[in-house]
Amino acid sequence: CSGSTPAAVSGPCLAGYYCPSGSALADQTVCPAGSYCPAVSAGPIPCSAGTYANSTQATACSECPASYYCPFSGTISPRECPAGYACPPGTGLS
Repeated sequence: CSGSTPAAVSGPCLAGYYCPSGSALADQTVCPAGSYCPAVSAGPIPCSAGTYANSTQATACSECPASYYCPFSGTISPRECPAGYACPPGTGLS
């Protein structure tokens, strides 16, 4: 219909997606890698240092595994711990 605007989402935005203000669908925008989107997200939430999300549609971030580190907010792939350093699970940048 010409000139019509989409209705706002009538229910919560689905987990793994985010719905900016005025969104018409509960699965409006896929959550990007490096972020997570619980249900009712208005925008993606970057994973904090020490965690990561290596795929789209994440509903939670994963803890960085032992022998790796996740240096910054929005990490997509854990990095291998440098030789001579100890990187326990959840290591960020310090």
